Amino acid sequence: MTLPKTADVLIIGGGIMGVSMAYYLARRNAGRIVVLEREVLGSGSTGRSVASVDLFSPQPASARLPQHAYDIFAHFSELFGDDCGFVTTGTAVLAGPDQAAELQKAFAATLAAGIDVRLLMPAEFAALEPVANVDDLVSICYMPAGGYADPVLTLNATVAAARSAGVMIQQGQSVTGLVQQGGRIMCNTSF
Repeated sequence: MTLPKTADVLIIGGGIMGVSMAYYLARRNAGRIVVLEREVLGSGSTGRSVASVDLFSPQPASARLPQHAYDIFAHFSELFGDDCGFVTTGTAVLAGPDQAAELQKAFAATLAAGIDVRLLMPAEFAALEPVANVDDLVSICYMPAGGYADPVLTLNATVAAARSAGVMIQQGQSVTGLVQQGGRIMCNTSF
């Protein structure tokens, strides 16, 4: 595939972040979109990800983001036309005496965001997870809907959807420089 000389949007990096940005921009008719990946798709952090979807955020400003991510993974096949390998396991965030106050704040933010989160005592958590050592715990935030996806399946499905939406994805393209010239950005690549 020949790399175009111009693009409306250039995304550097072919991991799940870059490819999903390209996909969503293409759905919004953002013009000609090109993704350049230095090595192979998913060779960076995507390929080493555990792809957890934990529905928990200690920051109130971002507490709704995990729910949005969960909604995407829970309906991934409908949205992207292929499976992402999502498995619901539940997610727990554990706190000892020094972290209990911070966990209470995060619990309140997560609950306010509309996420099904439960504050458990150590004995209640031990009933859910009998092999857990709860001796030093004070409280636990438990989100029953949390889980994980398969990062390779997720990336492959997103790449296919992005390409179907008209995104050009090129592997083996190192970006060696960006130069602003006359209101445009010029990209230097090597392969």
